[in-house]
Amino acid sequence: MLIAIDTSIPMSVTDRSSGDESPLRAVVVGGIDAEKRMHETLRRSERRLAAQKQALELAVSGATIGVVLSPVAEETRKQVSGDARVALYIVDPDGARLRFGAAAGMSHLYTSAVDGFEIRPTNPACGKVAFTGERIIVEDVTTDPLWEPYRALAQQHSICACWSFPIRSVADKILGTIAIYYDTPREPRQEDIDAVELLTQTAALIIERHKAAEERAAAHERLRRSESRLRLALAGARAGAWEWDAGTDDVVWSPEIFAITGLASEAGVPGFETYLAMIEDKHRDKAVSDLKAALGKGGPFTTEFRIRRTDGAVIWLSISGVVDHVETGKPLRAYGILQDITERKAQEEQIHLLMREVNHRSKNMLSLVQVIARQTAAREPEDFISCFTERIQALAASQDLLIRNEWQGVDVEDLVRAQLAHFVDLIGSRIVIAGPRLRLKPASAQAIGLTLHELATNAGKYGALSTDAGRVDVSWGTDGDTLTMSWTEREGPPVSKPKRRGFGTTVIETMANHSLDGVVDLAYAPSGVTWRLACQQRTRLSAGGSRSMIAPFPQASESGDLPGHLGISSLALPSLIKASVRLVSVYPYEPVTCLVSETSRVRA
Repeated sequence: MLIAIDTSIPMSVTDRSSGDESPLRAVVVGGIDAEKRMHETLRRSERRLAAQKQALELAVSGATIGVVLSPVAEETRKQVSGDARVALYIVDPDGARLRFGAAAGMSHLYTSAVDGFEIRPTNPACGKVAFTGERIIVEDVTTDPLWEPYRALAQQHSICACWSFPIRSVADKILGTIAIYYDTPREPRQEDIDAVELLTQTAALIIERHKAAEERAAAHERLRRSESRLRLALAGARAGAWEWDAGTDDVVWSPEIFAITGLASEAGVPGFETYLAMIEDKHRDKAVSDLKAALGKGGPFTTEFRIRRTDGAVIWLSISGVVDHVETGKPLRAYGILQDITERKAQEEQIHLLMREVNHRSKNMLSLVQVIARQTAAREPEDFISCFTERIQALAASQDLLIRNEWQGVDVEDLVRAQLAHFVDLIGSRIVIAGPRLRLKPASAQAIGLTLHELATNAGKYGALSTDAGRVDVSWGTDGDTLTMSWTEREGPPVSKPKRRGFGTTVIETMANHSLDGVVDLAYAPSGVTWRLACQQRTRLSAGGSRSMIAPFPQASESGDLPGHLGISSLALPSLIKASVRLVSVYPYEPVTCLVSETSRVRA
């Protein structure tokens, strides 16, 4: 039996049964010391559990690891003997360095200085402990060889002793270290070692749980971002995700599918019959057949069809997915995306249209080149190569302007400058161009471009531009619903009407006339050649222009002649005029319309 007594009073106990008197003072004192140690151990355990509970609560609240470990650092400082200072370090994710976690009584300057301490066997204290996994007790840092490079830092912060303990996970992985510092040399007692070892277990539990929480939070954030990217991608692609469970026949649609089909999401995913009824009749059988085939064979599948939305709009849809089968061959589930491909289908149709259009225009251009070649060879055989080359280049210059403007028309001034490119140094001095900003349709641009080329060629060979004094005025404008354009030469050599009617004369006199359904006046005054064109421009295109389907028409005959077109008699026109008419027909034919737009502008 233990008796509560005041041990400061000497006393003895006599064994009355034997009559002997034996001194039992040591027994009583020893019993009381054991009870004290037991109570102290209990109190330490309770404080450690309280610190663990506080740290875990902090971890649940989302606090940083430094805040979470602070109660452990404080409790470690209380449970070891003497005036200790404590720091906890955590192994960083790459396992190469120790990062400062929490401290109790430590200088911020010191923990900042050792933050990122490298883990290797030649480093003192915690650096070596994290590498070997064994605790290291340095009773006096001034005599430890590993501390030699860091003695100045230790002296600066009054560190004379350092006890370092590893923090191990359940799987025996080093998570960090606990370091206890003293300002005098000190050796730990067994009670100190036992207390710190227990607290390393608490620290390990907290670090592992905190890392697990961080990993869960990071995984959740990655998932959230992935879903956000998926939503963005689906919205940008006008697509939605779907999934079907064959066992329960449940179907899940993402919100995008409801938006695409126009069905109300509040009513849930419609039944198969409702969805089937939305597919247009001529597409329904193929869509059902494709889906049945996919369910039968499994694996990936794709099918396209048109549906009528609930608002009446008709759109193209593409369903792509994968069917998973069980070992028995029956479908287990299917999943994939549904995409609105209406815009893609329209673009495909536009591409097909453009391919037909390019093919048609190429044939027409070759026919026109064939006509120019035959007519040039027949009427100007002596200069065939040079004349033919120049005319093809003139045609190419107009073509370049049209392509640059995406076949939406050509600015008159750009066309004039392109055809006068060989005389660019004279523009502004001997050649004056003036007129408002007018935009010609493609057919008009090619006809007028060839005419300007022939006028410029004649002026350079025989007219005003063949001398150093001649001048040329090129002007255009509108008068009511009429486009007017003129070429006037002056101060050049005397001019007379040519005795032979060549290809160039035919182009100048009649091509623009018949191509634009206008009136051409060509005069050979002694002072210089004058050419005037007048054509109607009642109907103007919108700012973006317009284009329509192009009807096919026959090719040139072996002789270079083309059949009459658009009401112009093939007997009444020479073959060149018929080729010109055909060139005009490459575009939506509006014989009284040659302008696209008009903006006032005058240049010299």
